[in-house]
Amino acid sequence: MEPASWIKNFTEAAQNLSSLLNVVCTLVTTPGGVVLLILFCIGFILILVNKGFFSQVSDMFERKERRRLEQINEYVSSHEAADPETIKVVRDLRDAHYFNVATGIYAENRTRSAFIKLHQDSSHCIAWKHIDRARLYIDIAADETITIRDLTRFEWLGYWYNQCVAYGSLFFSAVLFIITFVLSDTKTMMSFWGSLGTSLFLVILAIFVFFQNLPIYAKDLIAKELERLRDCSSVRD
Repeated sequence: MEPASWIKNFTEAAQNLSSLLNVVCTLVTTPGGVVLLILFCIGFILILVNKGFFSQVSDMFERKERRRLEQINEYVSSHEAADPETIKVVRDLRDAHYFNVATGIYAENRTRSAFIKLHQDSSHCIAWKHIDRARLYIDIAADETITIRDLTRFEWLGYWYNQCVAYGSLFFSAVLFIITFVLSDTKTMMSFWGSLGTSLFLVILAIFVFFQNLPIYAKDLIAKELERLRDCSSVRD
């Protein structure tokens, strides 16, 4: 291809791309365009799900992990070639893998034993998901005693920030809904879809932010249960 033709094609492609970006920017600045963009993203994700894209990615990681586990089992089964000290570590890695498959928590050695004991003592109100969520706030001593640390100042501020954002999003979503669908005299399709899309976005945002505080809720639940167990132990003594 001659340089002049290549430059011409490149210029036309750049102009077409610029025109497309201008159209997208124009759509995004309008309420209806935001809704269309959200619907397009949802449709694109649904297409990927229908094509099995996410399942293929998941299968790829599962095959890699399965191969790793096969190598671990081969090493553990070869008693003659295995180093006694190394095989202890490898067995612990194997146990950690199966523990992760069963509970969703990857924990090795002393940490795993402490989690199992905690679940056995309080399985009626503390599930594995609570232990997994609160793991960041769990301290384990050498004798596998579990304590729940307090929130740092930054974590405390983050908790209340999430609370304010979540409740504020729900509040503004409700106000927008009332203003648009109850008090407004002029109701056009553009305002309807724009307000509906914004309200849904605020509700989804509130739910997402609420989920960010689940580890702290789990921490408080485990802390209360540990305190109850200590009180019961002191009464028996």
